[in-house]
Amino acid sequence: MSTPPPLHFPDVMTQTFRLCFGNLRAFFDLALIPTIISVALIMGLRLLSDGAVSPQLLGLVKLLDLVPTAMFAVGWYRWLLIGPPGASVVAGLRWSARETGFLREYAVIFGLPIVIMGIFLLQMPDDMLVLTPNDVRALPPEVRALGILVPFAFVGALFGMRLSFGLAAPAVDEAWRASLAWRYSKGNAMVSLGTVFVTTVIGMIGELILAGLAVAIVRTVLGSGGGIGTALVLSLILATLSYFKLALVATTQAVIFRQLTGWRPGTNLQPPPI
Repeated sequence: MSTPPPLHFPDVMTQTFRLCFGNLRAFFDLALIPTIISVALIMGLRLLSDGAVSPQLLGLVKLLDLVPTAMFAVGWYRWLLIGPPGASVVAGLRWSARETGFLREYAVIFGLPIVIMGIFLLQMPDDMLVLTPNDVRALPPEVRALGILVPFAFVGALFGMRLSFGLAAPAVDEAWRASLAWRYSKGNAMVSLGTVFVTTVIGMIGELILAGLAVAIVRTVLGSGGGIGTALVLSLILATLSYFKLALVATTQAVIFRQLTGWRPGTNLQPPPI
């Protein structure tokens, strides 16, 4: 393939929302078990923490949460790209090479931001998840100097977004490496990056709004001091919202993967652009 197929921003976004909202039943089926696992991790964090949650413990839970995330993402990619009967509507029952491949590619393309985030979490005070300006000024100079890493994390995340459509490849049993994503997105870098970035921002804003409404409603019905019951209900709602945000971004990646590689069930990938 000498000329890459053009990606059009409106077309990718239209397909993303049409596919995502057109497969809501499949989403809830695929997200059920991963959501339960994620909620179990959240509740375990609540039980392990005595008072305020330390950033280090939260980071560990987020790292472990990549396991159910991979289970859901692989199932969702397969549902969108293969469809029934080749794709199952149940995710989270077993671990396979597909999930391993997803995590491997995820670590490659987002490894730099993850490492930098880990460095910050290790340096943050145990009783603070969010630092105020006064807290930042009170940190030791060597810790404040780590702020120089923030631009690198941001740039690394942007590069990762451009390449992230390749995360769909292991789900459909295609051999893949990050360099292939770079080659396939040649000539379409800004649209590949921009659509993933926009759907991520839309998902985050929607998640924040719906999460705020959910917290207000649950605390009104069950009371702010509802204990473990209130925490469980909130955790289920917030985890479901988080998985729907993931589904939105993964749908964009699946659309881009199919258009740039020409992948269809039973066919080989088209050669990448020269």
